[in-house]
Amino acid sequence: MRFFIPLETSSGLDSLISPHFGRAPYFAVVDFDGRDVRFRIRASPQLMHEAAGCDAGTLIEVSGADAAVVKGIGRKALMMLESMGVKVYYTEANSLREVIEEIKRGSLRPYTMDMWGRGRCGFGRGYGYSGPYYPYHPPFF
Repeated sequence: MRFFIPLETSSGLDSLISPHFGRAPYFAVVDFDGRDVRFRIRASPQLMHEAAGCDAGTLIEVSGADAAVVKGIGRKALMMLESMGVKVYYTEANSLREVIEEIKRGSLRPYTMDMWGRGRCGFGRGYGYSGPYYPYHPPFF
């Protein structure tokens, strides 16, 4: 299986997982065949202005990933990935090394639509940052 993982940093196995699926400056593609794990890290082309219109969905499609592992993801992105047949998993891991361990153990949890909208900015109303990564905070306005 091939996994797409958004990253904040490019530090090999110590790379930090990005809380923002679509805005991650780097991403890892992890191949797991049931025993062996291989991974590669790339800079996100849309942030480097190398590929106009190259969104995360396109990156997943080009990478051939079967699944994405995220801390948080917007509703539209989640729906897009599901429509592409890409499985979306939630992680609380902080590093690529920890996510790879979750993959090996088979302990990743599916990211479901009912997890969406609990975010700091969304207040459960369906807008703003999403996912269980952001704890609930009372409205600040």
